[in-house]
Amino acid sequence: LVTPATVADVFTAKGIAGISLAFGQAALFMAIVGGLNQQPLVVLVALLLGAVLVIAAGFIIGAVVKDMLSVLAWSLPVVIILIIPSIGVAFPGSVTGWVEALPTYYLVDTVHRASNFGAGWSDVWRNLLILFSFDLVLALLGVFVLRRRTR
Repeated sequence: LVTPATVADVFTAKGIAGISLAFGQAALFMAIVGGLNQQPLVVLVALLLGAVLVIAAGFIIGAVVKDMLSVLAWSLPVVIILIIPSIGVAFPGSVTGWVEALPTYYLVDTVHRASNFGAGWSDVWRNLLILFSFDLVLALLGVFVLRRRTR
């Protein structure tokens, strides 16, 4: 029998595992390419918040769709949309101001500024606060959708 308590337990267990995997891979990559040479704590906090963002989006997708093929079909456009801010860093001037509406803009901007220009906490605290807010909203939405589906 599925109860709200078991939904919370599953969300917690899968969330911790997913965040650990996503954060671990991103942190390892940043360590290998030298992204942790300047302001490593700022970069790691941003990566952790980014991992929470992606896992929360995955929970929403997983709770809404019915089968594995649908998860793949819905995940691809979501990931493509979330990648758009990184194009602005790779090719400056290629995206306009609308990209700030995407939550990953604040992740990409923080990591870019901290790892390449040594931006500290006072320079990126707004980005981290906005990213945390997106995380909170998406995680709560994921729990709500998952609970609603299991009832």
